[in-house]
Amino acid sequence: MMQSTEIIHDVIRDEAIYTPTEVALLVKCSPSYVRRAIQDRNLVAFKFGGRLLRIKGIEAKKWIAKFEDISLGSSEADIARSGMKEVDAADLALASILRPLRPRH
Repeated sequence: MMQSTEIIHDVIRDEAIYTPTEVALLVKCSPSYVRRAIQDRNLVAFKFGGRLLRIKGIEAKKWIAKFEDISLGSSEADIARSGMKEVDAADLALASILRPLRPRH
């Protein structure tokens, strides 16, 4: 059986660019949590047009991978404090929606 973070890694394309809201939807957290991770320098992002925050797919994967280390052998309370939540069928549905929206280069 595939782990939840493996599913997310399959959905996120390395070369794609995501908004904080899109990353938040994929990991089931709030967009403000993602922005705070960027502000705290836990997640690498860049400003597009001087104002809009964007995240490269590879950076999102690296950030999500940090939670794998937390969740392996951790209690549910540790996982809850980390902000990571399990992926379910809704995430797969979201992935099918997001894929067609991504321009192909």
